[in-house]
Amino acid sequence: ESKIKLYPNPNEGVFVIDFGDRQLTNSSVLVYNSNGQIIRSISNLSFKETVDLSNAPGGLYIVQVLYGNNLNSYKVLKK
Repeated sequence: ESKIKLYPNPNEGVFVIDFGDRQLTNSSVLVYNSNGQIIRSISNLSFKETVDLSNAPGGLYIVQVLYGNNLNSYKVLKK
């Protein structure tokens, strides 16, 4: 089973979520800022999803990936 990869990390505001060969039905991505606010919500995912946070301030973001009954959280640092 392949792992979900987020790269580059840290980044300048744009990063990729690579789902490998995972089944993406009923999948979504939520991006939270350091205040816990959702700043980006993505559904209808592709196998490699590009996320653009270039208009957001630098800092740490939490990316939650929901696929099937699984929920994974990742930390992403924008320079």
